[in-house]
Amino acid sequence: MRAATTLPFSSNALRLAGSYPSPLPRRLQPTARSSTLETLVATYTTSPSRHQSDSSPSPPARNPKWLSQQKARLGQCIMFGLSGAQIGEAGRIARILAEEWQGLVAGPEGFCIGAERAGEAWEEKVLWGSMIGQHGYVPVGRPSTPFRDPLTASDVPPERRKEWGELLGPKGEGLILKSAMVDFLFPLKYPDRVSLHHSLAPLPPSAPVTSAQFRCSVISHTHQRPAARILEDVVLYDYRLAKKVAMAPWIEDVLRKAAAKEGESREYWITRRHDVEASIERLESCSVSSGQPEDVGQQ
Repeated sequence: MRAATTLPFSSNALRLAGSYPSPLPRRLQPTARSSTLETLVATYTTSPSRHQSDSSPSPPARNPKWLSQQKARLGQCIMFGLSGAQIGEAGRIARILAEEWQGLVAGPEGFCIGAERAGEAWEEKVLWGSMIGQHGYVPVGRPSTPFRDPLTASDVPPERRKEWGELLGPKGEGLILKSAMVDFLFPLKYPDRVSLHHSLAPLPPSAPVTSAQFRCSVISHTHQRPAARILEDVVLYDYRLAKKVAMAPWIEDVLRKAAAKEGESREYWITRRHDVEASIERLESCSVSSGQPEDVGQQ
């Protein structure tokens, strides 16, 4: 089941089911915007940024089954029959697919991969009590996750560390989730685990910046592919004035530096994925695509 839903809320711990018993509450009914999130995410992923050069590798077309396809191709080579050196190369590729699968799946879309980035949402358990009947759930509404990221916080000036920490609380100026649009790909069910990866959408070039949008990919560890894609719109709210305010220039600078690092990560994982595909193609040229008879063992 696949539906895009616009969710206006400001909770930091809302867990939303992947589908609901009919009829749906009006505020959660699917709208005619099913392709909007896909278009926005594709734009953020493929549009060139300032730090990218003309020689940067082009992002591959989105293919949620890419990992399983590479495993199948590698398995066919092994079943066909390989030499000793080729078996060692196949083992090296299999290890990359097993250990770096999250980066290979989500990295080319600009998500920096790592437990320190996902924080509490790294290999989070899908609890049985969080499901509604036979429907899965998707954790939504964690706009503070990118701001807790050590990679992002490392660019905060020392004299601004206290103010940066206060952005995560209801004192002074703090973050509020204005809205979130969710594209459900398939239900999550117990005993699966999920990891949430965030990426900053391009900030407007002109000041002042009043909001920031984050793309989030919810990765299922059982299926090893995205279970949902989320587009979160975050605003800065002044609790003393009780209104939204523009982000300070130093906050914009920190976010732009984080976006540059995400661009570097995107280029790395695109290159890494291309290397894996090229390695498998070389094995195929020596086995299933060589035109030689299959090795069926001794008769």
